[in-house]
Amino acid sequence: MPKQVLNEKEVKDIGKLSSLELSDEEIRLFSHQLTDILDFIEKLSSVDTTETPALSSVNEKVNVFREDETKPGLTRKEALRNAKSSYKGFFKVPAIFKE
Repeated sequence: MPKQVLNEKEVKDIGKLSSLELSDEEIRLFSHQLTDILDFIEKLSSVDTTETPALSSVNEKVNVFREDETKPGLTRKEALRNAKSSYKGFFKVPAIFKE
């Protein structure tokens, strides 16, 4: 199968969908890199796995639990020491929702 090449417009569109502002240099670079990735995936797709048993996990361990342990932590004063702003013992941060 011919190599699938991602052109610069497609990379720019992917960047836009990802909320990334890409420079022209990054678009050219990512075009080549993403094309190489797609080429590698195409090679993997051609591997015959019919004799390979299906696995849900490569690790045979299931639900490994440990006991919860309490450990000493920071006091409220220590935790707030480097806070830009605090109010009544809590971190104060800018509002993100408008009323």
